[in-house]
Amino acid sequence: MRIAIVDRKTSFSDRWLLYCKGQGIDYKIVDPYRNDIIQQVEDCDALMWHFHQSNYKDMQMAVALLTSVSKSGKKEIFIRSSGCTSCVFLCVFHEA
Repeated sequence: MRIAIVDRKTSFSDRWLLYCKGQGIDYKIVDPYRNDIIQQVEDCDALMWHFHQSNYKDMQMAVALLTSVSKSGKKEIFIRSSGCTSCVFLCVFHEA
């Protein structure tokens, strides 16, 4: 299993990266704002992104990314807490 993680300082990603390093979990850092985000996550089994709902840019990109991943032939699971000010985007890929 390989996890793609969006590294945003002072977010949960700091802990995710430490955990993966400590547990020997294969991961890679991805940038959701690059044109090749779909190619970045192609070899991954999951994508984790902790974003803030108050960040308009993050919200726009998260919706676009979820839609793109879905249309790329992968099924996704989107998990977030209702009414939260910061959300965790967890996309677990399964072949359609």
